[in-house]
Amino acid sequence: MEVFINPTELSRIYRNAYSSEVRGLELTLSKIWQNSLETHFNYTLQEAKYGDTGEQLNNYPQNMFKMRASLPLDETWRLNAQLIYIDSMYIPHYANALHSEAEHTDVPSYTTVDLGLTSTPWKGLEWGFYAYNLFEQDIYHSYLSYPASGIESLKLGGRAFRIKLSYHF
Repeated sequence: MEVFINPTELSRIYRNAYSSEVRGLELTLSKIWQNSLETHFNYTLQEAKYGDTGEQLNNYPQNMFKMRASLPLDETWRLNAQLIYIDSMYIPHYANALHSEAEHTDVPSYTTVDLGLTSTPWKGLEWGFYAYNLFEQDIYHSYLSYPASGIESLKLGGRAFRIKLSYHF
């Protein structure tokens, strides 16, 4: 399935890709240490192509990396940190061929850092404070790519703060 933008209506068009081939490798390492430090590493390498043309599939980053750590501060509080890297993504402009000389756009890669402070005051209840995209990196979403209108991709919001409250039965 391929998604592109109708140039006259700026609406999404879904087109059957007929066939595709995706090959990849994913490696995950997780460990809980003696001091209750939790670490998690994940790396994904993928190559995604249309089966009929051999062209790169759109919206598939070749490399993705995630590193997460959760450190206990005492019996109820934990400090959480996460780093995420997403490689650039290829976006063809099939619908835009008459309106733009660019045949494709690469949505830029990005790296974000998130921090959180969580507490479990009693069994089942968890609450926390989170800061996402701490260093306010530019993050773009590729689904609304339409360069003839000046829209290469949709820029997502920057730094965000959230408070979370959850109860597990």
